[in-house]
Amino acid sequence: MTLADDALLVQGVTTRAGSFELGPIDLDVASGRVLSILGPSGAGKTMLLETIAGFRAAVAGNIRLFGRELGQLPPESRAVGFVFRTQPCSRTFRYARTSVSPCAPVASAVTNASMSCLAASRSPTSPSDRLAR
Repeated sequence: MTLADDALLVQGVTTRAGSFELGPIDLDVASGRVLSILGPSGAGKTMLLETIAGFRAAVAGNIRLFGRELGQLPPESRAVGFVFRTQPCSRTFRYARTSVSPCAPVASAVTNASMSCLAASRSPTSPSDRLAR
């Protein structure tokens, strides 16, 4: 994958909270792809998302969105957002319609992740358009 193909490129990102250190993390997500970050409680999933979004500083590494370095940008200039998956949110998606069943009793992680894609497709502008502003 080349830099031009990457919607999100995370290279060697490390972040800290107290004595907990996360990283170095490397991710490359091509435009049009969906990434789901799964892991046990306390593994650093939220820390990584907060770092990408700019709510937490990286102590090392680079974060690029559509080729633009995000490291020094404040959160409001990054065009990045994320939604915590909490128990109330899980109940909302529990009966999501799927191609396998019209009303699946428990939606898979892929189905839950695809919900954001459906919402994003209704957005009037793409993330790269918002970042360019």
